Amino acid sequence: MPERSIASEWGAITATVLALLPAPLLARLLYHRRLVRLGKRRMWSWELAWEPPTAALCAILAGGLGEWLSLPPLATHALAGVVGWLGPRGLEVVATRYFGAEPTGLPRNGGEEG
Repeated sequence: MPERSIASEWGAITATVLALLPAPLLARLLYHRRLVRLGKRRMWSWELAWEPPTAALCAILAGGLGEWLSLPPLATHALAGVVGWLGPRGLEVVATRYFGAEPTGLPRNGGEEG
């Protein structure tokens, strides 16, 4: 079995992220647009500058999750869009509800058994 070099591994990762990037980027821009319409953000603000790095992070997370779940490429792109729409805060809320912990890391019952 031929071993892959680090450069080819990084090349594959970069290609995957670039292929997945349009879905979460569009989702983040739609989320930003929604906040602008609600009056919670200005259209041209520093918050807009944070959306592309957030979309890239969401593409990486969705790519890893899609590979872990053995999803087909189209389903992985859809997952990237959903993860992009949720963003870091939405993912935190979903994870805390799923795993039953507060954002502080403590269990919901304050650490008490019963």
